[in-house]
Amino acid sequence: MRKFCASLVLCLLWLTPIPSQVKTDKDRDGLVGPVKCVEAYLIDFVSRDNRIVEGERRPWYTTNYNTEGNISETQLINIEYDSHGNWTRKTRLKQSEKGSQPQAYHAELRVITYY
Repeated sequence: MRKFCASLVLCLLWLTPIPSQVKTDKDRDGLVGPVKCVEAYLIDFVSRDNRIVEGERRPWYTTNYNTEGNISETQLINIEYDSHGNWTRKTRLKQSEKGSQPQAYHAELRVITYY
């Protein structure tokens, strides 16, 4: 009877599903600790004095997390350049909900005249 009861308990423990921990957006992004905001940049590498060095750093996106670790807002920056490599338009877009289409909320435009 003892063996039967022990076997029954082991079978029940084996069959009982263990609730898995729910991962947050912060966990899925590989972040640790109380992260509030992540800013990402695009960096061009250039050749200078026969060496490859870090060039201009341009903002790419910003992601804000709430206290539970889920994304509360993402801001994207779209930059357009002319044929000389100077930026002519910066458009900032905001995505408030996951899966929603980003909406433009601010744009900077500059017109450059060359010789």
